[in-house]
Amino acid sequence: MIKSKRSLYAYSLGALVFTVPWFFTPQERLPHTILGFPTWAFYAVVASILYASFIAYCLQRHWDLSASGDDNEE
Repeated sequence: MIKSKRSLYAYSLGALVFTVPWFFTPQERLPHTILGFPTWAFYAVVASILYASFIAYCLQRHWDLSASGDDNEE
């Protein structure tokens, strides 16, 4: 799946962008709270957990790619 440092960083940055609840706007059809959190805060917490899981996967699976001193992209 991830073959170069550039794609590793791109996937990480893309996943990080989706953790920001910038798209939430006040709408009548959304519940105001979920488990006591505002909807946007609940989304941010869940997205942060998913992002942490993604980073843990990348570190476990692709450590040799990110830790290599060779900056030649192939």
